Amino acid sequence: GTITGSGIEKNSYQTYSTKLSNGLIVASQDLPSLMSSFSLLVNCGSANEIQSGDNNEIGATHASELLAFRGTNSRTTQELLTEIEKLGGNIQCVSTRESILYCVDVLRANLPTAINILADVVLNPHLTDEDIEECKMVMELQQNELPSEVLSRDAIQIASYKGSPLSNSHFCPLDKIPNITKELITNYRKKHFVAENIVISGSGVEHESFLQLISENFKNISSNKDYDNIRKLKKFSKYTGGIILNQRPLKEPFIKIALGYEIGGWSDKHFVAACVLQQLLGGGSSFSAGGPGKGMYTRLYRNVLNKHHWVESAESFVSVHNESGIFGIDGATTPSNSVNMIQVIIDQLARLAIEQVSDEELNRAKNMLRSMMMMQLESRLVVCEDIARQFATFGFRESPQN
Repeated sequence: GTITGSGIEKNSYQTYSTKLSNGLIVASQDLPSLMSSFSLLVNCGSANEIQSGDNNEIGATHASELLAFRGTNSRTTQELLTEIEKLGGNIQCVSTRESILYCVDVLRANLPTAINILADVVLNPHLTDEDIEECKMVMELQQNELPSEVLSRDAIQIASYKGSPLSNSHFCPLDKIPNITKELITNYRKKHFVAENIVISGSGVEHESFLQLISENFKNISSNKDYDNIRKLKKFSKYTGGIILNQRPLKEPFIKIALGYEIGGWSDKHFVAACVLQQLLGGGSSFSAGGPGKGMYTRLYRNVLNKHHWVESAESFVSVHNESGIFGIDGATTPSNSVNMIQVIIDQLARLAIEQVSDEELNRAKNMLRSMMMMQLESRLVVCEDIARQFATFGFRESPQN
C-alpha cells in the first residue's frame, strides 16, 4: 500500500493512507485521546438509485441508513446494541445523495471489538420482516415530522436538477414506501457495498495497528473489479432550475421558502469563495442569545432579521456535490408574508452583485470561515468523517493549513 502525509506539517499528526489489494482504502490520523473514532463510507447515495422499471431502487439509501445497526447473522439487534454500550461506544449512520456513512466512537482500548462489530454489521446483515416494516413506519413518520428546513433543502435540490440523479428524492416518497422490500435493499447493497467503493477512516488510532484490524475483519468483503462500469451508468446531473411546491399541513405557523443558484462542485476553483460568501450572508433564526461567534454582524442578521419583525428565520446555505452545487438563502415567515419574504431574499442576493463588499466585511467572513473549520476539526468524529469524505472525493486529504 501507499502511505501519504498529504502535506501536513512534520510536527503535527499526519494523515496516513493505504490502499489494500482488493481496492479498499484505509486512512487515519492519530490524536492524543483515550477515545477512537472510525468510519466506513460507501461512495453511493440516493443519486445512484435506479428510478424506473421493475428493478427500481427508490428508497434504498434511506432504508439502508435506517437499518444500519440492526441484527447480523451472529448478533441480534439487542445483543449488538448492548455490546456497543458495554464498550463505551456511540454509533450512527447518515446518508446523503452521494454517500452512506457509518460512524463508531469508542474507548481506544476497545477498538478491536468495535471494528469487529462494524464489519459484522456491514458484511453480515440479517434483516427480518419486522425490521423492514419498522423501517417503513419510520419513513412515514419522518415525512410528517421532519423539520421544514430539511424538506425545503431537499425540495430545492429536486427543483435544481430535474430529471437527473441529483434530483432523486433523498427521503423515500410516501407513495414508494410500500415498494421497499428486503430484496430491494439486499440487491442495492450487493451492487454498491464493494471494496472498490468504500473508504474506512480512523481518528485517534495508530495507522499500522488500525490497518491490521481492518485487514483482518474485512478480508471477506465483496469485490468488483468492474465497479467503474457501474459508476459510468450514473449520468451527469445538469442544472436545470425550476420550482417545487411542497404542500402539507403546517405544524408551526410558518412557511419555508428557499431560493438558490448553481455553483461548482467540490473541485471548482470558486468553491472556497462560495463558502466565504455564505459566511458573509450568515443569518439564522429570529431568536439568538447573541454573544461572540453568533454571526450577529452578518448581512442577513443586520439587514433582514433586525429590520423585518415578520421574518422568523433567514439563513444562507451551500449544498455541494461532486459535479455541481447550489448556493442560496432560505427563510421562514407567516403565509401572509410569503411574497414579502421572496422579495427580501431576492433583494439580498441582488445586492451581492450590485454592492461592493467592504474589506472589513470580507475579512470578518474569512475569519469566521477559518474559525468554524478549525473548531470543527477539534472533534475526533469530524476529523474521521473529513478524512473519509476527502479520500472518497479527491483520493487524498488536504491539510487544513492549505
